[in-house]
Order: sequence, then structure tokens, then C-alpha cells
Amino acid sequence: MTEHSNNGQEARTSVTDAKNARRQSWVLRRFIGEDVGGILSDDALDRSERVIAVGRLVLSFAALAIITVDPREPMYSMSMLYSVLIAYIAYSAVLFWVFSNRRVGLRATSKPILVADIGWFTLIVILSEGSTSPFFLLYLFGVCTAAIRWGVRTTVRVAAWSGALYLVSILVVRRALLGPDFKIHTAHLMRPIYLVVLGYLVGFIGEHELSAKRRLLEMISIQREVGRSRSQLITLVRLLRHIDHFFGADYILIQVRSNEGERLEWEGRRSPGRRMRLHDISPGSWTAAAAGPACYRVVHAVGNWGRRVECYEPGDARARGLSETEEPGFLARSSVRSLISVPIFASGGVDGRLIVGRIRRNFSKEDLSFCQTLVAQAAVILDNVILQEKAEDLAVAEERGRIARDVHDGFVQSLASIDVGIEVCRRIEEKNPAALDDELLALQQTVKHGYREARSYLDRLRHGASKGPDVDEAARALVSEFRERTDLDIVFSSSAAGIPARHGVGFELLQIVREGLTNILRHANASRATVSVTAANGDIEVCIRDDGRGFPTVEDHGGGRLPSSAAPWSIRERVEALSGTLRVSSRAGSGSEIRITLPSEAP
Repeated sequence: MTEHSNNGQEARTSVTDAKNARRQSWVLRRFIGEDVGGILSDDALDRSERVIAVGRLVLSFAALAIITVDPREPMYSMSMLYSVLIAYIAYSAVLFWVFSNRRVGLRATSKPILVADIGWFTLIVILSEGSTSPFFLLYLFGVCTAAIRWGVRTTVRVAAWSGALYLVSILVVRRALLGPDFKIHTAHLMRPIYLVVLGYLVGFIGEHELSAKRRLLEMISIQREVGRSRSQLITLVRLLRHIDHFFGADYILIQVRSNEGERLEWEGRRSPGRRMRLHDISPGSWTAAAAGPACYRVVHAVGNWGRRVECYEPGDARARGLSETEEPGFLARSSVRSLISVPIFASGGVDGRLIVGRIRRNFSKEDLSFCQTLVAQAAVILDNVILQEKAEDLAVAEERGRIARDVHDGFVQSLASIDVGIEVCRRIEEKNPAALDDELLALQQTVKHGYREARSYLDRLRHGASKGPDVDEAARALVSEFRERTDLDIVFSSSAAGIPARHGVGFELLQIVREGLTNILRHANASRATVSVTAANGDIEVCIRDDGRGFPTVEDHGGGRLPSSAAPWSIRERVEALSGTLRVSSRAGSGSEIRITLPSEAP
């Protein structure tokens, strides 16, 4: 029998593991395959293009003003130069109107417009070429726009192509117009060098600003996209998707372990189609805890030569070089050129480690630092997800307990009353059949009351509570109902007007009174009961007293004071849920008293 039970348990465990594996596989396929889009948001790109369009329009008018105020006789006719400048002004005005009204997709038009600008600048330089011409500086506008859009690499390429195009066009024009007697001035040779140097400097500054903007937008994007998930699994996958896109990763390895013992390990490599494919693997021999809180960076000096492993301890910005014997084993799982590895830690009990690898170029120290920031941000989000899941579980458990108390105090008590009424009818039938009709009528009223109460409870669950009567009115009706159904003499007083009786503290208070009177009828053998409800100083005090035989455990406690655990469980749980206080006192043969103090508003 034991063996069969163990086999069944193992079978259920294997089925659960298979379901979790299928769910993880679906999540990996569903989310990691999605395209995140550009790092810069469309709104940021739109604003940049509109600013560039304004600059282009101002530049075109400035070029026309220079020709008008300081005319220099070009090799070609002045009228052709004026015509080209006016056409460029019209072209700039059209682009300004298009970008101001968002008539086109700006991301797709950036590079074609840059090529067109360089073409316009080359034509203006050719037509304005004379002994000297300042219009080669127009190329700097294209260099600056490239720096704003794409950073240092593209900017240097644009500057190099602009310088080469300028030099070739000047050589061709002067050779064609001046014949074999043409001369190349030193300025013509130096200007392309100026453009390349300035392009590198402007691009370096633009790269720094662009990198800061990308990191800021990435942090905002993670807070907005990763933080909206309510699943730990989806949160991790979205984090990996952002890290993959931001760093251009070719290899990813992540291991996460929770304090409940749940553990996962994912590994991803970039396919030939340049898509990152993540898959679940069996956990390796190393653990996140064994790896410690240190961060690691692996770089190569040239190609795959000069490998260096750096270790960064928490709170220490200086790197410590590691030898092959000191190097953690998990860094050797991938053969990529450069790696960064950061720990994952959340106060909710989740720990782990993330490794990101790249084939083409080394990771910088700034990359490692920003990866730490991203992981720390995601760890906070993951911790919030875990806390939210626990809060939801706690809320579900509390709601189940509340429903159980309501069913006990309402439906169960009504059924108990019906059971007692049926027993009374049986005895009357034997002794006095003539009085049976009156008892059956009373029993029918009890059934109708229970039916109305059940309908009212279901309506509250379905539609929420309405205003309805206050505690004074509802408690008075409840006491009247008990008086009609029983021979118990009940003295009632209340000063809790204005407190809603269909939800919150008022509803719980009525259920406490109902349960207290029911227990007096069933167990106390009392002839008189007193119920008082008093609201004062932000609290509500309920006192239920009877003259019955007292609690059965009263002999074990001197002075008549009993622990709160002696009270009925449904009353005790309601008081605890409302952060109230409960006092029970009783004396053998002299009755008992339950005194409850509740806050006027539920916590």
C-alpha cells in the first residue's frame, strides 16, 4: 500500500514537472521571439527629426544670406547658384512641414535624407567654388545630425565620405574648367582632414549623450513593460529580452533560485538568423550562492588573444585580475569573446546569476555597471511580483474564511433552527395535534427568512453591497426576530446610527450578535439576555450578556475571566480580522458576558 502511494505521488510530481516545463517552453517561444523595436522611442526620434528639420531650414536661409551679403564670383554663373540655393530652401521647407505634421515614418527616412543633404551640399560647393569657398562647412551639418542619430561610428563614416566627396568634386570641377593649368590649394587637401577630425570629436560627444539617453529610456522601458507582469516567469523572460536587445548579446545564461526551493536555468545562443533562442537546461553543478555577490568581466586584448578576467567585489570599483585557477567555472561555459556576469538578489528570497556574452567586441566597465543597474531594477520588480502573489494568496485565504463564517452564522444557523422546529413539530403531533398548525407556520417563517437571507448574501457577492439600513435598524430587527421565535427575554440598546449594516464593520457586527444570541439559545439555558451596541470615540463596543449556566470551562479559571479562545470560533475570527479586542467572562450558574471592541472602519 505504501509503495503504491509513493508511486502515485511520483507520478503526480512528474506530471506537474511536465506541465511546468511545457509552460516555460511556451513562455520562452512567446516572448523572446518578439521584437522589442528601436532603443529610442518613436516620440524621442520624432522630436529629434523635427529639431533637425528646423536647423536645415535655418541653414538654407543662412547660405542664401551669405551669397547675397558677401558675393564671391564662382566658376559657374551666379544665377545657377541662386537657383540651387532657392531650391534647397524649398526642399528644407517641405521637410519641415512633413516632420511637423508627421506625414511619414521618420525612422525609415533618416538615412535617405542624410544622403540627400550631402548631395545638396556637394552641389552647392561645386557651384560656389572659386578662389575660396566657405560652403564646405555645410558638411558639418550632416556630421552633427549623424552624431545625434547614430553615434561615433556612423558619424566618422559620414565625415570620411563627405571629405572624400568634397575632394573628388573639387578636383573634377577644377580640372574640367581650368584644364591642365589647374592648381590644388593646401586648403582643399586639409578640409577633408578637418571634417574627419571634427566628425570624430562630434561623434564621440554624440555617442556619450546617445548612450545616456538609451540607458535612461531602457530603464523606463523596463519599469513600464517588465513591471506590468504578474508572473515571475514572464518577468524574467521580458528582462532577458531587454538585455539581449540592449547589449546585442550572442550568449545568455541565467540561473534563478527561490527560497521555496524552485530553481530554473536558461541558456540562449544567437542563431545564424540573428535571433536569440532560449531553452531550459538542467541546473549545472555551480550555484548562484556559491558564485557570491561579485561581478565578473571577461575581455580580450586583440581578437581571441590576451584573455583577461576581472572581478569586482561589492562596494569596490577597482578590478581584481583572476588567474585561471581562481576563475569561476561558469565563465567557461561559453566561447564568446567577452562576458559580463552579475548576481541577482531580491529581498523576497530570490537569488541567482546572469551571464551575458558577445562575440564581436568587448564589454566595457560601463556596460557591466549598467547591467548591474538593470538586474537590480528587475530584482525589485520580481520581488514585488512575489509579494503580490503572496498577498493574493493571503487575500484568497481570508476571503474563504470570511465566507465560511458567513455561511456558519447564516445558512447553518437557519438549518439548525429548522431542525429544532421539525423536532418540536414531531413532539406536538404526539401530544397536542391542534397546536401543530401554529408551529408549522413559525417553521415556515424561519424557512422564508433563511431563503431571504441566502438571496441577500448572494446578491452582495454578485453585485456588491448597497447602502441599506444602518446598524441600529438592522440589529433591532434581528433582536425582534429572536424574540418572536423564542421565549428568551432580550433587552436591546443601541447608539450606532449611521453605520452601514450591509458591508464592512456593520455587517460583521450583526453576524457577531446573531452568533452570540444563537449560542445563548442552544447552550446557555438562559431566560434573559442583554445586547448593547455603543459607538463612541471612533470605536464600536458590543456587549452580549446572559443569565445562563456559564461556560463549561469556567471552573478552570479563577475570577471568572476566560481567555478569548473560549469564545465561538466564528466570533473570534471576525474580531481578529477587524483588529478588535475580545473579552470573555463567566461564572458557574450566573451567566456569561462577551464584550467586543471594534474600530468603526475596517482596517
